Amino acid sequence: MQRHGAAVAVTAERDVEDRLQRALHENIVLKLQKNDLEEKLKKLQTQFRRLVADWRRAQGGSGFSRGSTILRPCCAPSPWAMEPSARPHSAAEADSRGAPAAPSLGGLLPPLNPNQSSQTACGASSTTAKTWKRQESPPGTTGVAAGASEAELAACKAALAHAQLELQQLRSSALAAIQARATTPLALKNVTTMPADASAAILEASKQEAAQLRSQLQKIREELNASVLAQQQLRVQSNQAMQGMQQQLETQYRASIDTLTREKQELILKVRLAEAEKQAKSSVEASSPDPMEMATLHGEVHRKVSEVALLNSHLQYAQGQVETLKGECNRLIEELKEAHAAHADTKRALFTLEHEAASLRTQCRSMTEVELALQRKTEECSNTEQELLKLAGSLQTCQRETEAAVRLEFQSRLTEVQEMRDTAERERREVERRLLSSQHDLAELRRRLENTQGDLQLYHGEVAKLEKEKSAISAQIALAGHTAAAVAAAGADLTDEDVHRALAVAAIKKRGSRTQKREAEMGLGGAGTVDGDAAAAAGAAPAKEARDALDLFEALAWDGDWEQGQMREALATAAMDLELAQTRCQQMAEQVEQSREMLRKVSDERDTLLEESIALRGRVMHVQTIFAKQQLQAYRAAATASGLGTEGLISFSIRGLQSQEAAMCRSLGIANLKAPVSFFFTLDGLADYEAMMGPTLRALDDVVDVRFQYEGLAKDAVTLATIEETVFCFQLHCAAGETSRLVAMAELPGAALLNAREVPVEDTLPLIDGEGQTVGSILVEFCCARLVLPILLGAPLSDPRAGATTFTLSAQEIKSAMVALRTVCYLRIQVFRAEGLAGSLEGGTAPQPYVFYTATSPLGALNCVRDTVVHPSSRIFTTDPVFDVVPVDHRVIVDPALIRFVAFGVVSFVLFDERATNVQANIGVVEVALRPLLNSPHAIIRVTERLHPQGTLSVGLSWVSGV
Repeated sequence: MQRHGAAVAVTAERDVEDRLQRALHENIVLKLQKNDLEEKLKKLQTQFRRLVADWRRAQGGSGFSRGSTILRPCCAPSPWAMEPSARPHSAAEADSRGAPAAPSLGGLLPPLNPNQSSQTACGASSTTAKTWKRQESPPGTTGVAAGASEAELAACKAALAHAQLELQQLRSSALAAIQARATTPLALKNVTTMPADASAAILEASKQEAAQLRSQLQKIREELNASVLAQQQLRVQSNQAMQGMQQQLETQYRASIDTLTREKQELILKVRLAEAEKQAKSSVEASSPDPMEMATLHGEVHRKVSEVALLNSHLQYAQGQVETLKGECNRLIEELKEAHAAHADTKRALFTLEHEAASLRTQCRSMTEVELALQRKTEECSNTEQELLKLAGSLQTCQRETEAAVRLEFQSRLTEVQEMRDTAERERREVERRLLSSQHDLAELRRRLENTQGDLQLYHGEVAKLEKEKSAISAQIALAGHTAAAVAAAGADLTDEDVHRALAVAAIKKRGSRTQKREAEMGLGGAGTVDGDAAAAAGAAPAKEARDALDLFEALAWDGDWEQGQMREALATAAMDLELAQTRCQQMAEQVEQSREMLRKVSDERDTLLEESIALRGRVMHVQTIFAKQQLQAYRAAATASGLGTEGLISFSIRGLQSQEAAMCRSLGIANLKAPVSFFFTLDGLADYEAMMGPTLRALDDVVDVRFQYEGLAKDAVTLATIEETVFCFQLHCAAGETSRLVAMAELPGAALLNAREVPVEDTLPLIDGEGQTVGSILVEFCCARLVLPILLGAPLSDPRAGATTFTLSAQEIKSAMVALRTVCYLRIQVFRAEGLAGSLEGGTAPQPYVFYTATSPLGALNCVRDTVVHPSSRIFTTDPVFDVVPVDHRVIVDPALIRFVAFGVVSFVLFDERATNVQANIGVVEVALRPLLNSPHAIIRVTERLHPQGTLSVGLSWVSGV
């Protein structure tokens, strides 16, 4: 019976599928017919427009006279004449426009097709009628909705046929009028004299007919649209009814099948019981039974036989019910087939959706490939960021080493240059001193030379005087009559040169003792007369005096030559010393110039290194800015994340345990891995939290799912540095009664947690026993959720989920704020000072701080605040910096976007240390809301906010209004 029921179900499904396919085909045919009807309606509208244009042209042609005079009607032009149809609809119209001089052909109404005869309208109407007749046979399985649509389509067809007949009558009447005018040329004269009332009546009649045709076409369109809408509604209703019937039939069919299955099982059990009793009866008969027992058994057999007969009757009744249900099912299947016939559009839509689903799957596969490529690119970007961080660290190390080496080299070179400069200065001063002394000596020598030259000239003058005196004395001696002997004795050993010298010496001596001689002569003037012996003694005395004077002159001459030679030698030596000093000065000047050149090169190298250092600091600052923005984005992403009610959560989950059989069995003291043993895991990590213990497991092959969580990290003020320095230790303990012993342990560094922000990460950790051997491994899944925001900021940002009214402004509020802030041109942001900052991470020394700030809005509005870096007024190492006095003005344009940005935006200030090797590390973060600035253009925000982990920051925000 089950097989028969399954076969009936399969047959019913096949019939349903066949009927659905047929209904689909019929639906396609109906849609094609509908498209044909729409195309024919469009053609009919085009023909109607052409007919109206032709009619207007024929009416206009009736106003032409033979003399080509135009009679303009007095009435207003037809609305159909206002259509911008400047293109002729046929070749005849083009000919009539191109040749207006042919009055006999100007009034003819051209046909719609130049190859069409005058019977075109009749042929078109007959063709249309045939088409309507061909389309009037709808499929018989469309049901009530199909009958309604047939009636509506029939009404539409009748309306269209009526409109076509009216158009045909209008065209035939127009042709008859034109032919009558052509056959009777005298009628043209009567037309020219036609009164204006007749032409106005004709135009009015044509307008009315056109309006009637327009209204009929509009009605036809509305009826078609209404029929299509009604058909769609009926299809939807029939689909819903069919689905409900199908579900009901399936429920009934399943219930009946279950009932029959239960009855069949009961009958099988009863038959088995009867067979068992029969076997027992036969076994009893084979032995020597008791007559009483036999009678009892006979009674039981009769009772069982009657029960079997009753069961057979029940079975027949059940079979009859099954047949009845089968007939009912057949009837319901037939009804279901009929319902499926009305489900053609739904099936078609289903096929279309399946096709779209297949295309979407293809797109999803391509999107998966794109996501994989994006993930690879993201990994590459993260690797690049890590390399950039390493490069930044190496660059900072290289910068520090280079600066230290440059400073040392510069100091050594500067010391050498200073020593050389001091030595050169000392030598220069010594040379200058010696040169001055030489100059003094030369001046003294020149003075003495001038004195000697003056004395020499004086000597020459005195010699000349002595010669004159000698000649005078010689003349006196000759006149006095001295004897020859006296003369010979007086001048035997003297020559003329000796005489001259003696006279010169005498003149010199006389010059000094003239006064004494005069006094002596005056004292001797009163003596007695001089005799001849006295005259001889007087002649011998001058000779002796002359010799003494000559010796004195030679001594004086020798002393002057020797002194002059000594002076010349000293002068030559001084000149040589001066030349040597000049050479030495020149050499020292060259050395000084070389030292200056070297110093200039060192200065250039120092400037180059300083510029490179500044560029590296700028790059590091840029990297810090990028990481700061990434951190702020991570903060806001964590703030807007859903699904968590706590701020700051670290979770660990041990998903699996893999054991090395020999080592693990030895450590636990069991025979094999399937032996029962009690063990549990513990987690020891953060210092402020106690060790956590997991549930007890009873065997190594059990399913391992142990979870540990650290909650409320924001409340306990756990920092990133604490997490990075913490090592999370997973310990495997073996339970033995009320005690336990440590078997193995695995460690996870805290730095690995920073790679699992908001996304779970799995890792395999080895288990190490007390002897340092690996006994197995555990699969750990860990995740950090909403961790960075409470740790670094100390308070969550504004949450858009707090309420829709929190992040919305009414139109009146926006308008009033725009009116109040209409004179605002700039947003001024100023950082004043910071106090009590944390020390530098390198050795705990004072930091060299600077501030980076940016602005964001949870609504993603346009940002009017550009990213800015503010340095202290003096870049010194301090924990209480005072920043630049000059504020920074940011240009704003007052519009609704600015109002929304100021209403919900915040400015984030991040303090960095220029000496920090870790460019991601900061020494403080704070956020200031812009909402108070909406009150007035004169509103000022001057706050001192608390930084994390320590310190305060004073900032100011205000508007700057224009003139």
